[in-house]
Amino acid sequence: MALADTLAAAAINAAYLAWGKAASYTPPGGGSSAGCTVLLDVRDSGAKPEDGSPPAGQAWIEVRAKEVAAPAAGGTFTLTVGGKTYEVASRPLPADGDGYAWKMWVE
Repeated sequence: MALADTLAAAAINAAYLAWGKAASYTPPGGGSSAGCTVLLDVRDSGAKPEDGSPPAGQAWIEVRAKEVAAPAAGGTFTLTVGGKTYEVASRPLPADGDGYAWKMWVE
């Protein structure tokens, strides 16, 4: 792994360590769930799509590809603390140019 890749991976891991929430991912239709750490952005009532933010009541989740290799629309993330479940509402997109993480809208 090149130095730049090592530094990028370390920065991403640091973000998950600082702001990550323990969760599990279950693929669409059920099956075995996989433990993971997610970054969750839940919007408040003042959020507007034209600002590039999810509408009120929606959120996005980001998960490292090394933990969930292929998330899919219809899959669910369940937070370990509190048990809140979010369903993937969009096609997951790479969250970065190197494929370290996936980002998707959830409801």
